Amino acid sequence: MLLALMQQAQAAINKNKSTRTNLYAKAKLVCRLWRQRLVRASVPACRFNIQRVMTCHQEKNSGQNVLLVSGVGKRNALIRIIKGEAENHRFDMVGADASDYCPARVEFENFSIIPAATQQNFSDDYLKLVNANNVTAFLTLIDVEIAPLARLQLPSSICFLHPGIETALICEDKYFLSIAAQENNVNIVETRLLPLDTFPCIRKDRRGSAASGFQIYQNPEELRNAGNMDGDFVYQPFCFGVHYCIDAYFSIYDSRLIDLCVKRVLGKSKGESFVLQSEDSTRFVDFVESLSPWLNLRGIVNFDVYEEDGIFKLMDVNCRIGGNYPASHVFGCNLLKHLFAELTGGIPVQPLFTKYKSGMLVSKYFEFTAPIAFYDRK
Repeated sequence: MLLALMQQAQAAINKNKSTRTNLYAKAKLVCRLWRQRLVRASVPACRFNIQRVMTCHQEKNSGQNVLLVSGVGKRNALIRIIKGEAENHRFDMVGADASDYCPARVEFENFSIIPAATQQNFSDDYLKLVNANNVTAFLTLIDVEIAPLARLQLPSSICFLHPGIETALICEDKYFLSIAAQENNVNIVETRLLPLDTFPCIRKDRRGSAASGFQIYQNPEELRNAGNMDGDFVYQPFCFGVHYCIDAYFSIYDSRLIDLCVKRVLGKSKGESFVLQSEDSTRFVDFVESLSPWLNLRGIVNFDVYEEDGIFKLMDVNCRIGGNYPASHVFGCNLLKHLFAELTGGIPVQPLFTKYKSGMLVSKYFEFTAPIAFYDRK
């Protein structure tokens, strides 16, 4: 299995941290085996998804529609957008999070506390929540939950709205993603397990969102003073090109690219974007389409891409709805409607690249939720 191969490679990496050549060779071998395995598995995986979607369509016609969204955290604006689209397609929504005090819980009438994804009882409790609410489709808004949820053994009447387990395992590991991209001739920002020789450079967590553990080091002295270079980090050169955040929808039937929205990042702090400008998506279509055949992408996926000297370079892939998806939505690109159309329509939608206006600006801001009395918390 892929997981076993990755564990073997990681064990080898832990023993040979000083040997870059060995690290690269072992990771390259794992990713080559993974790619061959994924190609062989792609057809039955596609059929499996179609069976789930068709069954979900039948459930829709009988009036049983419940969407479970977990890892909601503080994404209130995103939840309101999902909720609006769900209501348009006659889906009820159930929310869940590991925190009793997550701000987005106020957006749900039906909300539950679940264990953190790293806890042993996470999968069992999640299954109980699915069964108790007659859930027909579910998704998460945080990376750490994707892989364990992809492993759940579920009846064909329940749709998992993310790529499969093999894709999730590769995309959550920035180092293995970089090797897999190189194996498939896709330009990607250089990613290493050991510090680079060039500065400024970036260090961030090997797993997790793009902003997780994000630090910039201007020179070797700053990096030395940071200490603990043996942690679970990756190192990348600081990119001076243009940073784009791309939201895309890939058919849950056959992983074709259906639609996308491109946002130029004009302002960010520690890897998190807070000022975004809409960009014409036309010249990005070929690059984004080239990612799906080897990653077997499905559902709404978020990418970080840099453009340097006219060349696109992939940096990160998040197999979920991105935190700044609301920007795509207000720009006029509604990827959720494609998702719900496939869930409820029983047939795949056709590629429809939304024509939205370029040059629009949005920015993030903080707000307070309405107060919740202690006795109202469930």
